[in-house]
Amino acid sequence: MLNIIEGDLISLASQGAFDVILHGCNCYDMDTGVAGAIIQAYPSALLAHQQSGPRGDTSRFGGYSHTVVKSETGAPLVILNGYTQKMYGKLHQNFDYQNLRNVCEQVLNRLGGRQLRFGMPLIGVGRGKAEPNKVLDILNEMFANENVTIVVQIEQNRRNHPQLITLIKKIRQGTPL
Repeated sequence: MLNIIEGDLISLASQGAFDVILHGCNCYDMDTGVAGAIIQAYPSALLAHQQSGPRGDTSRFGGYSHTVVKSETGAPLVILNGYTQKMYGKLHQNFDYQNLRNVCEQVLNRLGGRQLRFGMPLIGVGRGKAEPNKVLDILNEMFANENVTIVVQIEQNRRNHPQLITLIKKIRQGTPL
């Protein structure tokens, strides 16, 4: 079962709340959204992205690159850049839910069953234009036996998905999701 909270994924990770962060990115750049915030806090995540293939290398699609950093507490933190989108911006019209599944399957094959604490945003929601409820269904199914916290946050100065707005309202009201 997923634990869904409102907050700042990076701040929570820095404070030692997670062992692993899994976020979505595209095969080109990691300079905006959650990916941008991650590389600001943990520059080695960008290096892992760059070392995983040349800019735009779509052979990464459905896989991930990774780095290990230290949180402010000194504990190791694994950052997984999940390639859930081939492109970005107006060039990317539809989020690929099957590739989200592929990323999750690869992550679980490597790290599943180890009692790790996973922290994730609502992968693909926002910049990737994914539907929050579909993403939650996939993550709930794939990570059913893992300790996962989904950290949702409204992006300021952007048009947010109506389902995301509804989800945030439910979290704030303590209404069952």
